[in-house]
Amino acid sequence: MKEDRSLADRFLDAYARAETALNRKWGGEEYISFVSLVTHASTRDRFVRAHAQELKEYAQLRNAIVHQRDGKDEIIATPTQQVTQDFERICQQLEADRYILSYASKPVQLATPAQTIQEAFALMTQAKSMKLPVYTNDGFAGLITMQDLCEALLQGHPHATHLQELLQEEMKDRVTFLAKDARIEQAHNVFAKAGVILITEHGKPHQKPIGIVTSNDYQRLLASFL
Repeated sequence: MKEDRSLADRFLDAYARAETALNRKWGGEEYISFVSLVTHASTRDRFVRAHAQELKEYAQLRNAIVHQRDGKDEIIATPTQQVTQDFERICQQLEADRYILSYASKPVQLATPAQTIQEAFALMTQAKSMKLPVYTNDGFAGLITMQDLCEALLQGHPHATHLQELLQEEMKDRVTFLAKDARIEQAHNVFAKAGVILITEHGKPHQKPIGIVTSNDYQRLLASFL
């Protein structure tokens, strides 16, 4: 019975934590039921929307586990270990930091237009990245990829060719900018457009980036939800 009681306690603890997290996402002041919280929060949060049915089923299970007697909650049933673990996992994601900056690579390695192909290659190798933002004193100038460097060399450019000669206006379209307080949902909506997100203080191209999100970072983000 000690293990059974422990599973029930863990489930109820996860339920209370999930309720707090849903309240925070919804932002309402008056009390509403757990199921109503899920409905409201799912309009604002992609993760809640994806797990809305499960969360509502957990609410039904909670009512089956607990019975009120003399004004006190009494545990009358026990969830399985698998159900408890699954609910705890979802609860952990509900509580997780939902800012995209948490999943970005930091710090961001930058190049200048005056640097060479060889220097850019060294910077990418150091950062273990296939993409390198290029900045001038005025701000973002473009995004150089490892493929750009390879194509330049194959076309006969020497190692000492400056990045300025490779930069083209359309390279700016490879990047989307988001502010440091942007949510994961915002990143998801814009990631497909460019495939690279640079995170700055206010999401402005003239500001130096404090984080970068590439396909590798996005894959890590998705893996955290599985």
